[in-house]
Amino acid sequence: MKCSRNYVTMLKKQLKQNYFKKSIRDSKGNSKKLWKSIKEAFGQNSKSTPITNINGQTEPALIAEELNTFLATIADKLASDFP
Repeated sequence: MKCSRNYVTMLKKQLKQNYFKKSIRDSKGNSKKLWKSIKEAFGQNSKSTPITNINGQTEPALIAEELNTFLATIADKLASDFP
């Protein structure tokens, strides 16, 4: 059972490696396609999720203000935790 699992894991790893090598090779001369392949290989295809609510604030200007306040005070709060 363990040998089968190891074999499948190794095979999956090899197939994935071959897929990305081919994808990068096929994008020769097309920088946009190349970077898309590189990002896919390193798992960077996810889009960021916008912040829509901080401390009950939903208006973009108020969210920005809350975030600014947090970032401006976090260093002092962390510094006070250390002797």
